Amino acid sequence: MKLNFDLIRELLLECESKSNDSKLSQSEIDVFIRNNDYSLEEVAYHIQRLLEAGFVKGKVEILNGLIVIYRISCITWDGHHFLDTIRSEKVWDTAKKVSKELGIRSLSAFFQIATTTASQMITNYL
Repeated sequence: MKLNFDLIRELLLECESKSNDSKLSQSEIDVFIRNNDYSLEEVAYHIQRLLEAGFVKGKVEILNGLIVIYRISCITWDGHHFLDTIRSEKVWDTAKKVSKELGIRSLSAFFQIATTTASQMITNYL
């Protein structure tokens, strides 16, 4: 499965919007899936990638090929840093465009592109 940067951003924004310490329970993720037209497999895969990147704490458990547990306990410091970097639509759109043009699909490289984009925008503003 390919990384969907939009889904990653949407998951982080959804977590942040919760008043319960940025948690997303299984039932809240089910509602997110229904409201955003994603499959459970897509969302679970992207939660796993966010866990591996250290952007969230949580759990995805697969038993006999079935996804049985999926939740996000909280956004980490690094997750907040990433989200704050990509929050601006201008930074987000530019980073996605550059990533697509360069064929970059890794989350760490995308984060670097977004950080550089934000830094350049700050420099140009000053």
